[in-house]
Amino acid sequence: MKKILLASIGLAMTIGFIACKKSSDVSAVNPQSNNGLSAAKVSNIKSGEPVAFVLKNSSSSTATVIWKVIPAVGVFKAISGKKATFKFTVAGKYIVTATDGFVNDSMSISIDSIPFTGNDTTHYAPKDSAFYPTYVPPVDSTNYHNGYGDTAVAFFTNDQINITPSLIDTGVITSGILLQASTSKQYPSTAATLVSTLGYDSTSGFGFNLNYQGVLLPSGTTSAGISTVANTANYLSTWQDGKYSLRIVSNNITYTGSVTKTGNTYTFTWPYTSGVVISPKVLTK
Repeated sequence: MKKILLASIGLAMTIGFIACKKSSDVSAVNPQSNNGLSAAKVSNIKSGEPVAFVLKNSSSSTATVIWKVIPAVGVFKAISGKKATFKFTVAGKYIVTATDGFVNDSMSISIDSIPFTGNDTTHYAPKDSAFYPTYVPPVDSTNYHNGYGDTAVAFFTNDQINITPSLIDTGVITSGILLQASTSKQYPSTAATLVSTLGYDSTSGFGFNLNYQGVLLPSGTTSAGISTVANTANYLSTWQDGKYSLRIVSNNITYTGSVTKTGNTYTFTWPYTSGVVISPKVLTK
């Protein structure tokens, strides 16, 4: 009886050892592999380092595999059917997703701030503008739109930026907040536009820098006796739960707060009642 028991224990240990070894071998070859999507690596990735992905179980033609990266700022893409290579130039966390209509998978990866110094011979496509704010010309120029003369002006004295946030959800994994902003004062134009730039806050792991630089008065819109408030909109990609810093510059004054995503609820921490005002401060899907 003892011999049978010892033999059973020995067999179990042997099977366990083989199972562990096989798992280790697979992990060494493919550090990150989901049911459909696999990546060459998901962590310890340097800024600017190319990372290869493949939608393993896809049998679709090259034209029907859709790849997305959230957020897309600073990401260079080289896509060929069910294979893709992305280069991330901004440190932080990203979600990569791929779908062919039958297989749909995504994974999270982390990018370090240490710059990549190796060779990269990948040929990347032009940047995908789908997740970038609409380009607005800088304030320090007065000639835009193929030679038509626009006018850029500074904010009027004691003007205020009023921001109305709302939720955007495409029904896939793209979700975030649209910040619709307008001035309190009116400007001499039928289409006055807030000049703004949006970028990621390099001083924190997650965050946004939003700079309102002035007001653009497009050519042909400055009819006498007509004035409107200046408007614009910017998109914040907040794809996972967490706290995101929010720094807004207006009239050379920096306002600092945050927005926190918890499940389907987004909460702004914004103590200001003038200068730059955000309302409502809580959004729920």
